Amino acid sequence: MQNERIDFLANNIDVLNRLCLKLDPYKPVSKEHQNLLKAFNIEDFYDPFKVTNQLLVLLENYIEELHSLQNNETIQ
Repeated sequence: MQNERIDFLANNIDVLNRLCLKLDPYKPVSKEHQNLLKAFNIEDFYDPFKVTNQLLVLLENYIEELHSLQNNETIQ
């Protein structure tokens, strides 16, 4: 179960990293990017500060949880 969560987090971190690299919040958001953002419960595409902040907070939370789980796995 923990390995599944680690895989889930690693995958989402990868998706979010790629999205952050491609997304320019000051330009219109493509349908593809809108769908990805919606998958992460980010639905206000028209406020660039809000989109950027939500992406960074989500990415940071996933990274912290992943590191915590990996550290726990190493200790056991």
